[in-house]
Amino acid sequence: MANKDRKTSVLTVREKEIVRLTILGYTNKQISKKLIISTKMVENHKAKVIQKSYKSIQKHTKAYKSIQKLNWKISLN
Repeated sequence: MANKDRKTSVLTVREKEIVRLTILGYTNKQISKKLIISTKMVENHKAKVIQKSYKSIQKHTKAYKSIQKLNWKISLN
C-alpha cells in the first residue's frame, strides 16, 4: 500500500477517540468539551472517519469484484 493510501485509510488517534466517545453516546458538544476542541472540529473529524470508511469499502469492493472475475474465468477452463 502506498504511503499516501495508508495515511488516508488509517484513523488518527483523535479520530479513534471521537469514534469511541460517539459509540459511548456522547453528543458533539460533549465531545468538544471533553477534548477541548470546537464542535465544528468534532464534526470535521467525524466527516473524515466516514470518508475513510467509504474509501475502504470501495477498495474492498473492487478487490472482491476482481477476485470474482478471476474465479469465474478459472472455473471456465
